[in-house]
Amino acid sequence: MSNYILSILIPLYNSSTDIQPLLKSLIKMRKKNVEIVFIDDGSTDDSLSNVTGFLNKNGIVNIKALRQDNAGISIVRNRLIDQASGDFIWFIDPDDFVSVQSLNEVLNLIEINIENNEFDLIQLPFKKFSELNDVSEERLSLKNVTGAELVTLLFERKLENYVWAYIVRKEIFSTNDISFPNRRFFAEDMNVTYRVYKHVNKAILINTGVTYWYRQYSSESGDSLTTTIDNQSIVDRLENVEAILSDPSLMMYRKEKYLYVILMYVLVDSLSIIDRKRRREMQHATEHLIRQIRDNVPIGIRLKYSFFYLAKKIGGKYVN
Repeated sequence: MSNYILSILIPLYNSSTDIQPLLKSLIKMRKKNVEIVFIDDGSTDDSLSNVTGFLNKNGIVNIKALRQDNAGISIVRNRLIDQASGDFIWFIDPDDFVSVQSLNEVLNLIEINIENNEFDLIQLPFKKFSELNDVSEERLSLKNVTGAELVTLLFERKLENYVWAYIVRKEIFSTNDISFPNRRFFAEDMNVTYRVYKHVNKAILINTGVTYWYRQYSSESGDSLTTTIDNQSIVDRLENVEAILSDPSLMMYRKEKYLYVILMYVLVDSLSIIDRKRRREMQHATEHLIRQIRDNVPIGIRLKYSFFYLAKKIGGKYVN
C-alpha cells in the first residue's frame, strides 16, 4: 500500500489563469494522504511556479512538479502515470473543475476501498460549463458494475472515452502495459479507456450528481483542442478506430454504433476542411474512412444515426 490513496495528475500548458478555480477546490480537500503531480509541457508562461506557490501558501505540501520541453499530451500523460505514487490515479485537466463536496465524497470512497479492496475504478459523471456560476453541488448516487459492463456502456455510447471521467487503480496501467500512444495529439484517451475497462474487475458507477465539470469553450475561440479541425486530428482518430477494429479481445462486444459515431464525426470533419491542398492531403484517409464505415457498420445503424449526428455537427455542437 502506498502512502497516498490517490495521485491527482494534472498536465500544464500555459494554464496559469485557467487553473485557478481548480486550485481553489483542491485546497479544500479534507484528506491529507493525496498527492498532486504536475508536469508542465513547455509553457511560455509561469504556470508551474504560480501553481506550486499557490498550493504551498495554502498548506498543500504533497506536490510533485516537473517541467519538460513541449512533447504533446500523450507523452505528458504517460510521464504523469510514471511519477504517480498513489494507489489510485485521477487525471484532471487544468481548465476544468471538481466540486468540493463530490471530491471529498470520492476520497472517502477510495479510503474505505483501500482497506476492503472492493473496486478498481470509479466512473464519474461530468457536465460541461462555460462560467463558474454554472457549477452546482449535488449528492452522489452509486451503482456497482463490472469492467465488462463498462466496455458495453462505452460501445453503446452511454459512457464517453474521457480519461478524466474515471479514477482507477494505478496498477491497471502498469500491470497491463497500458499507455497513451506517443505522438498522438488528439483523442488520445480513445485508445486507452476501453483497454482500462477491459482489465477492471469491479467498479463503482456514480450515476447521479456531478463530480467533474468540463469547461466548454465556444467554437470560435479555438482555446480547446476539441474545437480544432485539422489533418492531425483526423489521422489520430482514424488510428484509434483501426486499433479498436484490430483488437481481438473486443470481438464479443457490439461496437458498431460506437465506431459509426466516431467515423461520422471524422468524415464530416474531413469534408469541412476548406483548403484545397489540405483536402487533397486527406483524400486517401477519407476514402479509407468511407470503406471502414461500409465494411464495419450495418446499413441499419448507418441510416438510423446519420441524420442525427450530421444535424448536430452542422448545428455547431461539436462532440469529441
